[in-house]
Amino acid sequence: MSSEAGTSKGNEIFTELYFLIQKCLSVSPLKETHQMLVKELESSNILPNRLDWKGNEHRRNLAELEKHYPHIGPDYLLKICSRLGCILDRELPPSIKRAPSLLGAGRQSLLRRTDHKRCNNAQLYYAARIHGKPLLDPPFLKSTHNIVNVCIGRQMSGPTTRHLVVGSSRYANLQLQRRTLGHLSAVYCLLFDRTGRFIVTVW
Repeated sequence: MSSEAGTSKGNEIFTELYFLIQKCLSVSPLKETHQMLVKELESSNILPNRLDWKGNEHRRNLAELEKHYPHIGPDYLLKICSRLGCILDRELPPSIKRAPSLLGAGRQSLLRRTDHKRCNNAQLYYAARIHGKPLLDPPFLKSTHNIVNVCIGRQMSGPTTRHLVVGSSRYANLQLQRRTLGHLSAVYCLLFDRTGRFIVTVW
C-alpha cells in the first residue's frame, strides 16, 4: 500500500510539473516546443481526470485545467525556483552567497544536505594558508577544531594560530573542585588544563 501511495503521489507531482512547464513555455521563444508538448499532454492522457457528481472520471484537456487553476501564471514555475534557493539558504547556507543557480553542485546545490556543511577534506582546509595565515573559521562551524587535523595542517604548511590549537571552548567546562580558605601565608593557586602545558594562576 505504501509503495502504491508513493507512486500515485509521484505521478501527481509529475502531472503538475508538466502543466507548469507548458505554462512557462507558453511565453517563451520555444513556440514549436510548446505546441508539441501540448499535443503530447492531451494525446497521452497524462493530465488528471475530473470527477463528476456521481464519482465518474472524465478526461480533461489543458483548457479545462487552466480554467480550474486560474491563479497559475506563466511565471509560476520561475517564482517557485527563485524562492527555493532563498528558503534553503536560511537553513543550509551555501559556500558562496548571492550566486543563485539551479545547476550548482556540492554546497551550491539545491539538493545539498546537512552533511555538506562540513568540509569534505578537513586536512586540506587546515593546511591552506592566505598570506601565511590559516583560513578564518567558516560561519557554519559549531564545534571545536579537531586537534589531529590542526597538527597535520601545521606540519604541512607551517605555524598556525593559537585559537586553532587551544580554542576558548576548551575552557567552557571548568568546574570548581575545591575551595580552601584561611591560608596562614601567601600562596599561589595553580590550575592546569588537560594538556598540562598551560596553567591559570590566582593570587
